[in-house]
Amino acid sequence: MSGFEALKEYVWAPEQGLTREIDRQMASMVVRRGAYAGEQASALAVLAAVTTHAVLDGHSCLEVSSWASQVRASLPEESVTLRVALDEWERRVLAHELGDEAVGQDGSQTCPLLQVGGRVYLHRLRGYELNVARRLMQLDGPRASWVTPAQIHACHEYFAGTPYEEDWQQRAVYQALRRRLSVVTGGPGTGKTTVLSLILAWRYVESPSLSVALCAPTGKAAQRMRNAVTGAIGGLRELPRRDEVTAALMGLSGWTLHRLLGLNETSDVPRFHADHPLPYDLVVVDECSMMSLQLFSQLLSALKPGAELLLLGDKDQLTSVDAGNIMAELYASFASRPVARGECPAVTRLVRNHRSKANAALCAFVFRMAELSGAGGSAELPWERLAEPGAPSADGCWTGRCQLRPLPDKDTAAMEAEMTAALRLLPPLAGDGELWQLWRRAASSVDAAYRLTEAFKVLCAVREGRYGVLTLNAVLRQMLHIKHPYDTGQPIIVTRNDEVTGLNNGDTGVCFGGRIYFPSEREGVYRSFVPTELPSHECAFAMTIHKSQGSGYDNVLMVLPDRFVPVLTRELVYTGMTRTKRNLTILAPEPLLREAIDRPTLRWSGLQDELCPHKAQKLGK
Repeated sequence: MSGFEALKEYVWAPEQGLTREIDRQMASMVVRRGAYAGEQASALAVLAAVTTHAVLDGHSCLEVSSWASQVRASLPEESVTLRVALDEWERRVLAHELGDEAVGQDGSQTCPLLQVGGRVYLHRLRGYELNVARRLMQLDGPRASWVTPAQIHACHEYFAGTPYEEDWQQRAVYQALRRRLSVVTGGPGTGKTTVLSLILAWRYVESPSLSVALCAPTGKAAQRMRNAVTGAIGGLRELPRRDEVTAALMGLSGWTLHRLLGLNETSDVPRFHADHPLPYDLVVVDECSMMSLQLFSQLLSALKPGAELLLLGDKDQLTSVDAGNIMAELYASFASRPVARGECPAVTRLVRNHRSKANAALCAFVFRMAELSGAGGSAELPWERLAEPGAPSADGCWTGRCQLRPLPDKDTAAMEAEMTAALRLLPPLAGDGELWQLWRRAASSVDAAYRLTEAFKVLCAVREGRYGVLTLNAVLRQMLHIKHPYDTGQPIIVTRNDEVTGLNNGDTGVCFGGRIYFPSEREGVYRSFVPTELPSHECAFAMTIHKSQGSGYDNVLMVLPDRFVPVLTRELVYTGMTRTKRNLTILAPEPLLREAIDRPTLRWSGLQDELCPHKAQKLGK
């Protein structure tokens, strides 16, 4: 057996976790397409398979040397043949010696793989990346605005106590009004939607006929953005044409990106595209960290000439499930670019947490976590803050609790005790009496039941296993004496977009009287369905941390598994911890939690090099 054949066999082995069946099928197609044989066929098969695997893992491309280094580090010391083969494979790939028919250079329209320096792409991913970079560069630039810092300071009650020069929220509004492309990033509670509300208010003052689209990757995130925008209206003060602006803001709707573009689950071809653009003057996208490279490319292509784009999100949050790391890459690219004299930067970062300020321990910990760069660093965090006991506040709600507690070891009773303690932090469940009876009593109306289920959530790293979503949902159902699939007081989450009902993946509702109720755009008004009308859905006392993105709860119980799994990263921990507004309890082995924080998500991409070509040349890329 030749060295490349041995390498292919190693990479193909399921126990190594380097490829999946779909990756191997892609590799076989590429080899057959070029009629390759022998060592070249084996080397090319490895490249095609691991490139496909990288994309399905969320990377935009394969960074050849990085992948080879990871594999090299995992090889047994005695695997001399594999090490030699891997070294030669890496050399041949980087020297572009595997066949022009299969691995083309940029601009090739016929090759399934494209190589750009030390990166190898699936053809379509490179197309998305280039399209995103090209359209962002075309879009980026100054815009004229007559709004002054003094007018911004006076326009909302939130700004009354802080001078403009000391408040990044006010500066973010000013800067966004002066850019055709603007990026606002910050953690939960830092005021992104307040900033958005005032940007929109002033844009309507400047252009009363402005057409605006508010959108987000999920229906729930879009609805929360729309509600936050309208909720900030009451604080508007010295604003020209205030009543007209208020009416315009109240008339806005929230869209999912898929619905805005006219995408459905049966086709990747959107209704709106470059030849049939969206009709909006300004498109606003919230929760951009959840947006894939493909979806972002499609959105940029669909903007009409002259349209402007405002992007909001948290660069430190979990990345898209699909390929891409949009928010982090945009922040890194635009924050490092020089700004011309007299112009404003395109990116603003908000750091002060207004929403969870009662929980100082949580704010201190996650802020320090967000400041970490690269692998490691968990030892620098204020671990002593994860032992805050908390205390009842004047309104009877516990605030300030931020605790790391041992993970119950295969003991259902101990897990129930932890869940009970977390649930008892809710005022309606804090009194005497059986927990399940208090839960039923608190769920006295549709609105009360929905608010109750949105006040507490168990967030898990995984779906399956003793500490996964499925198990903990079953435990909670048993604790609360919920015996039927649609008992009153049970939360439901939709898991698939559905055009008939208008429900989207991630929308949450509550069961009441045999029907399921989902909130509408009007506060306190719900849409109801019988169970058979719903698209795919499941119980949602517990959900994955991935599913919780874009949401916030008064009380969170975050549960990590008892052993390492690949999804445990710094971004996962950060996202789970920042879902709470008041109280957080983490059930996890401390060494495992530290290991997860030490592992930042790494996504291979060339987007930053395309957005900052001079920087890339300086680095020799």
